[in-house]
Amino acid sequence: MPLFNLMTETSVPKTLYILAISLIAGLCTGGIVPLVIDATEDMVSGNHYLTHATRLLLVVALLIMTKRVSQQRTVALAGDIHERLILRISNRIRHAQLREVEEWSHSDILLKIVSAQLITQAAIKTVDVFHNIVAMLICWLYIFQLSAQVGVIFLLAFLFAVSGYELFQ
Repeated sequence: MPLFNLMTETSVPKTLYILAISLIAGLCTGGIVPLVIDATEDMVSGNHYLTHATRLLLVVALLIMTKRVSQQRTVALAGDIHERLILRISNRIRHAQLREVEEWSHSDILLKIVSAQLITQAAIKTVDVFHNIVAMLICWLYIFQLSAQVGVIFLLAFLFAVSGYELFQ
């Protein structure tokens, strides 16, 4: 949550735009699975070739565009966050007395700069994770719609895998 607060602190409209575009990209990614299954089912019976091909191409084109725009905007916002964090560090050094600066260790200053870089990289990865979570949610809803029992089994398996990952990390 602090990363999201840092992103909104930098620019609320940019953050909301990135989240909206990532949501659309996640919906497109998750929507490809039901589209392909339904298209296969209809094409086997000999119906609606052009409709499914057009729909699938539009979804894939929308996915590519939204994913690319989301990545570009996230990188730009991460650059703004990085610049802001580096300016905070440099302003602190600039406004400090010479005696205080001499007492600081250079490794602490470098560590703060490296942590600023890690924060910006985490912002980029967080948007990708959000996109993938939305896609997984759409796929799980589709599976749950086909069979509630299998949907619950997949949900429990996913929760078990996430719990195991968090436990051993």
